[in-house]
Amino acid sequence: MSLSSPYQDPALCRALLDRLQTALDGRELRFMEVCGTHTVSIFQSGLRSLLPKEVTHLSGPGCPVCVTHDAEVAAFLDLAGRDGVIIATFGDLLRVLASLAPAEREPGEVAPLSAPQHGSGEDLPPLCCFDLGCCDEDGRPLPLVLDPAARGMGAHAGDVLAVWGPDAQALPLAELLGALAPLGMTFALPDAALEDCLSLEQLGGHLYGLPALTALTALPETVHRACGRLDGILLCAPADRALAADEMEALCRSAKACGVRYVYALRWLHAGDAAHAAPWQEAGETAARELGLPWRVVCVDDGGRPPIPRELGDLLARALTHGASDRVLWRRAPADAPVRDWQWLERPELFPRVFSAAVAHEAMPWPEAARPSSRQMLACAQFSRYADPRLAGHGALPQDGQPWLPLSELLQTMLESGRLQLPWLEPTGFSDLRFAAPLPLPEAVTRECRITARSQSWLLQDGVMTRMCHVRLQSRDLAPNLRRINHFSPLARGMVFLAAAAGSLPPLWDGEMTVTGPDLPLEDFYAGCGMAAGWRLLEELAPAGDDLWQGRFDGMAQGIAPAGKSGYCSLLSAVDAILQAACRIMEETVPGAELAGGRLLWPQGWRLSGIGFIRFADAGLLCGARMPWRIQLRRGWDDERLQRYDAQVVDADGRVLLTLHQMEFEKDVRPQEGAGA
Repeated sequence: MSLSSPYQDPALCRALLDRLQTALDGRELRFMEVCGTHTVSIFQSGLRSLLPKEVTHLSGPGCPVCVTHDAEVAAFLDLAGRDGVIIATFGDLLRVLASLAPAEREPGEVAPLSAPQHGSGEDLPPLCCFDLGCCDEDGRPLPLVLDPAARGMGAHAGDVLAVWGPDAQALPLAELLGALAPLGMTFALPDAALEDCLSLEQLGGHLYGLPALTALTALPETVHRACGRLDGILLCAPADRALAADEMEALCRSAKACGVRYVYALRWLHAGDAAHAAPWQEAGETAARELGLPWRVVCVDDGGRPPIPRELGDLLARALTHGASDRVLWRRAPADAPVRDWQWLERPELFPRVFSAAVAHEAMPWPEAARPSSRQMLACAQFSRYADPRLAGHGALPQDGQPWLPLSELLQTMLESGRLQLPWLEPTGFSDLRFAAPLPLPEAVTRECRITARSQSWLLQDGVMTRMCHVRLQSRDLAPNLRRINHFSPLARGMVFLAAAAGSLPPLWDGEMTVTGPDLPLEDFYAGCGMAAGWRLLEELAPAGDDLWQGRFDGMAQGIAPAGKSGYCSLLSAVDAILQAACRIMEETVPGAELAGGRLLWPQGWRLSGIGFIRFADAGLLCGARMPWRIQLRRGWDDERLQRYDAQVVDADGRVLLTLHQMEFEKDVRPQEGAGA
């Protein structure tokens, strides 16, 4: 039995809530969560939705690890390393690893992406990526085009990467390599830089110390002999470092002989330096071209100000895995200058739901505060019965008979957004999903949505280092005459989990379920919902014990992208099936005339308010999963204002493909006028 099992007992929890209500006696109480782990536990248990309205939870002050901004942590660490400076902090603040520092607090609706400049409190504009080979009519470089479906220079998980630079100690190597470490890469670094890069091992990377080399040309052979292979080289050199052309040519020949697949030449610019390749970079580029060795030039202009944590790592990970430009400039755009957003080459067959916001800036207004960057992506999505005729069969809202946007479409859009923001990682699940009212889909009207995807910190999820990406969807409202207006309403938000590989997926419960009662009729339920044949996902549904049910699902979900191209497939239609099963169970078991006809799916009765966690199995397991799939549900809470379900999807061989925690339905008491418009 799990240690948390007693707290999953509805009778015990209800008795405790009754005692709390009695003790309150009409008084209001406010509790402050003093640690981030408190916040996580409160969310996982669903405590906020259960407590009386008189009890309010406040987040903070928190320990330094939980609430201090990444940039401020880095500033403290920088100060602590200076001579004659003593830093006193609460707790273990100075032991926080910069690459493991927690994500900053959730911004507003669409917040500016900035961080305090170290030591001054001034806001830093984000680093942006520009193509040095493509300029506008005024000679200014244009934003770099990102193709998340490409494979860049060919960097892969498990690669051995040699990092060399005369001033390697002064470079932020831990930040620079932090996004690549969870791919299981081995980094060959100068001995003097190892201590500053120990955080890379905690993220999943491996370190090898390079002894002092008599010549740069000895680097490839030295690493290849020590590690057994060498896949890439990262050259870091300041602007004033003079490297001979013959040295670069010899390096390229040695790298080619050792099987090196790519070389990145990275140069930090000082004030007044031109953003073009240095002579040593051009010499290496020429030699590499003759040998057929991929060589990329990157110039970094940070304006003399420290980077926002994780910026450099994200930029490098994108460049090595999906970058396509031979000459790149990383620099801060002027705070008063408009910043064009990240763009990507259109691959509708791979990412059909999400497209660049740049193509719709005039039709899709953005708050002036929204700034796309390496850590924040602005994008758009469109949903239409004309473009996707099958949506016309997804239900009929009682007020006007219009279908509404399926849950699987929302989740697919969020997954694609996270994948576009962090293209070197694969989606592994969701957390903290919250949903507004259903989005109606009128005939001959395209519903437009605004997407903000913002990368967050790393965490250990299911035994694998996992990156979080916060995705927020807002739908453009419609006037009574169905014309689009410039007002946006919340549609959905949540965290997308992405990792180099899926972790272990423990089942929610073990053993086979035994059906204990007759099947619940489904025809009248689906007819009452207005579901067409293609959306009637459940083949059967029957009780399997107290607060347990089991259903059959034969509809295999289409992949968000073909497995051979994207590396993952979708279980999202199974989530739709879980939603339908929960609604049918509630129609059968929850008293109330408003539940008749499947109206649980509509704003008039109960509404889906959120899902705690969704986790996927490994993509290889999904591709080999045999049908039919079984959907197993367990009701964890049941009262007049809250219903909560856990679920898992099991294939014909008994393997767990998906787990879902805390699908919550709340009694909707909001006014219905204009809901979902």
